Amino acid sequence: MVHGRSILKPGGVDDTRAIQAAIERASADDGIVRLGRGVFHISETVAISRTAGLKIIGTGCRDPSNFGPGWSDIGRSIGSCFYWSGRRGGTMFNVTASPDTVFKHLMFDGRMKAGVLVELDTTPGWCTTAARLEHVAVQGAEVGIQLGNPNHPFNDNNDIFTFDSLTLMCDTGVRICNDQSLCHRFSYVDNFSRIGIDIRQGGCIAVDRLLQSGPNKDRVGVAFAGGGINAATLSITNARLEAGCLLACGGANQIINVESYCDAAGPNGVPWKIGPSALVSVRASSFQGPIAELAGAPGAKAVLIVHDSALAKPTRECIIYKNAHAYAAVEGVFIQWTNQPA
Repeated sequence: MVHGRSILKPGGVDDTRAIQAAIERASADDGIVRLGRGVFHISETVAISRTAGLKIIGTGCRDPSNFGPGWSDIGRSIGSCFYWSGRRGGTMFNVTASPDTVFKHLMFDGRMKAGVLVELDTTPGWCTTAARLEHVAVQGAEVGIQLGNPNHPFNDNNDIFTFDSLTLMCDTGVRICNDQSLCHRFSYVDNFSRIGIDIRQGGCIAVDRLLQSGPNKDRVGVAFAGGGINAATLSITNARLEAGCLLACGGANQIINVESYCDAAGPNGVPWKIGPSALVSVRASSFQGPIAELAGAPGAKAVLIVHDSALAKPTRECIIYKNAHAYAAVEGVFIQWTNQPA
């Protein structure tokens, strides 16, 4: 890549140094790294540190039907792909204290060896805020996208991130573990990961248009522990979680709002798990099996409120109370097979 609007193309062996050099040049130029179609092999962590407004933009697939599991196969008309060829458990991209970083039209493949594909972190006195990942797929790693470091969660702000059109095919698609991580928005998420979005800390998070399908009954759409030093709030709208997938809740002072949710798990599907100090409100949703399993604690109730929704079973069979600290209320709920109020 040279000065101007030239496009970096794969070298065929190891592209780590070329990509790192392109990032450094772009930081001093227009702030944009443009990548051509093909596979870029990464053997060491590519670092983006204390750089504002950097954009790494790839080339999309020629054939939109290639998206989904396997859309990055070499034999297809692929776009810009990063393949990990480094040590097992390594990190492909580390973004530290770099506001307004953008990744767009890219695929990250850990080749079943990488630990983290994209890590968004902070350092004391420097934030990583307003980052955007758009039209991005992650696969073949322990974690696709990670906000903060789970070993050092007490960092500065990871704020106001936008994730748009994600395909998640890792053990954990997105992991949020920074205690000051908040105000993140996810839209158009296609999840094939064991855990789609794992919110260990942080809050004020919105998820819109989440699709999860397939036969794996152990997968979790959103796992929400939340907390940290910020409000633990989560909003989920327009979601469809199939085949026994669940929303796992439990932590400190959580408020969770769910609307336009469709559970296609069937009568034997795993219900949501709502833990102590979690208040979950559900509206305009449809359930084919049990809704939730509630387990509170002394002074930390587990509460579920269901409004204007449709159930496949009588209400008493849709909520599982694990102890005396679990509470639920229903309003305007209809049983699908009788068309009568619950």
